[in-house]
Amino acid sequence: PKRTLTRGSTAGTFTLHLRKRSDENVKRENLSSSIQANSRTFTLQLMELLNKEDPSIISYLPNSDAFEIRDRNRLLVEVLPKYFSMTKLDSFKSQLNKYGFHRIKTGPHSIAYEHELFKRDQPELCQLMHNKKNKNKNMKYSIPDCSKITSKN
Repeated sequence: PKRTLTRGSTAGTFTLHLRKRSDENVKRENLSSSIQANSRTFTLQLMELLNKEDPSIISYLPNSDAFEIRDRNRLLVEVLPKYFSMTKLDSFKSQLNKYGFHRIKTGPHSIAYEHELFKRDQPELCQLMHNKKNKNKNMKYSIPDCSKITSKN
């Protein structure tokens, strides 16, 4: 806690004021730091997953930084639970979309994803990737006209 020492009006009298952080502020600070940590860890965990797991399940494409999901069922059962708290492919795809990954829709690798900052030999770039902000946060709401509302007496 922050301490301030003030001198009272009478000589020799001092008062010690303690300012404590409220529980709400502490919770906000903890939530903010955990969100920042989580936003960094998804991309780093994804890179770790690609480097460690069986390439017959998920792997980088040859000569590319894009990666491909090769076995959906094994990915859900064997791999995702090791790295993330999700067990549905739609949740995993949603996270990829939130971080700006784009699905490659043409060619033989139709279940492949890429991101301009996701480079297999440059994991430090993952720290520059952030979860897209919620579009609903910036929505403007109109205030209804209440002038025609009458009260019943």
